[in-house]
Amino acid sequence: MSSVRSLQQQIQNLTRGLPYQRRNELENQVSSAMVNVQTLRLAVDYHTFPDGRRERLLKMHGTIPINYRGNVYNIPITVWFEYSFPQLPPLAYVTPTADMAVQQNHRHVDTAGKMYLQGLHAWGFRSSLTDLIVEMTSAFSRAPPVYAKPNNQPVKHNYNQPNYQQQQQHSSSHRPSAQATPPSYNQHVQSSSATKKQQLLEECTNKMKSTLKEELGKLTNEIARVQKKQIEIEKRKKKVDASLRDGESEKQKLEQRKIDLVTETSKVEIWIQNNEHQASIDVDTIVSASDTYSNQLFEATAEDYAYTDILYELDACLGDELIDIQKYLRHVQKIARKQYMARALAQKVNVARLGTQNVPHSPNPQPRQPAGPPPSYQQAATYKPPPTYKRY
Repeated sequence: MSSVRSLQQQIQNLTRGLPYQRRNELENQVSSAMVNVQTLRLAVDYHTFPDGRRERLLKMHGTIPINYRGNVYNIPITVWFEYSFPQLPPLAYVTPTADMAVQQNHRHVDTAGKMYLQGLHAWGFRSSLTDLIVEMTSAFSRAPPVYAKPNNQPVKHNYNQPNYQQQQQHSSSHRPSAQATPPSYNQHVQSSSATKKQQLLEECTNKMKSTLKEELGKLTNEIARVQKKQIEIEKRKKKVDASLRDGESEKQKLEQRKIDLVTETSKVEIWIQNNEHQASIDVDTIVSASDTYSNQLFEATAEDYAYTDILYELDACLGDELIDIQKYLRHVQKIARKQYMARALAQKVNVARLGTQNVPHSPNPQPRQPAGPPPSYQQAATYKPPPTYKRY
């Protein structure tokens, strides 16, 4: 735990003044990797990018141990961390010493020593530097990325680290070299061109699949949104069509009503012309029913209106104190019973006349209020409107 804190403090001292965006994550990942691999060291140096710009970056350099044919070898590496790490992957290189050379046509390392690993290609917010070093060790143990140049003295390393003593304990014949290249690697070199093409084809295929999957998801969402909107439009269209049909039906009814009104108006005008010079008009014969049912309906309706007028007069008499409450209640009971019978008769006649059950209960559902006082009370000095009584 103290070594982790010491490493984090070292990272803080080295990166002081450098614009690293996520220092805590940088410190955690780098210190964790260096605790697991103690042959790595930290420094700050200038890194030159392919476009020519140079930046002072934190780097982790040293060696990582690999196991090749039962022997342990240390591969020199350098890992640079950009200011946005770990949002962007680190820049990893194999950095051979003066008596080493980068293996040509290596699957994971180019001639400049830059590494190409799955962990770097698929780097994300869940990736870790420790897992990347484990992948380096596994990949380089299958095919070492460097070999010792021939006719050289034993390798003298510039790294003053403990694990280098393991490499110096082996003779130069045990190092991976041009003359002692692993057989599996020779086979890889012979088919390097086809393997490189296959690797590029797989990368392109995966990239195209990812892009097409993303585009397909966008199109699927867009289609679902359009379909949902289309369903809403269809619902609204049905409502509009229903409103148009109702409007057209109402228009036809109004036009027919207009024609009927014009016809009836013409009849009234003709009647007025024929009767305007008469001295007296018999109101009972002005309106006549066209059939027996209509005549009965007229009579029942007129009786209903007459009872309504009687009830009104009773209210007026009670208000003028011409009758007491007992007489008023007796007369109201009698008139109400007769009015009910008149309304029931009007309803039955109307049902028989129209041949339907969907008719109003009465042609006069509410009592008709006269425009003025009854004729028998016009000679009175004053007229009082009927008072509002509480229910007894």
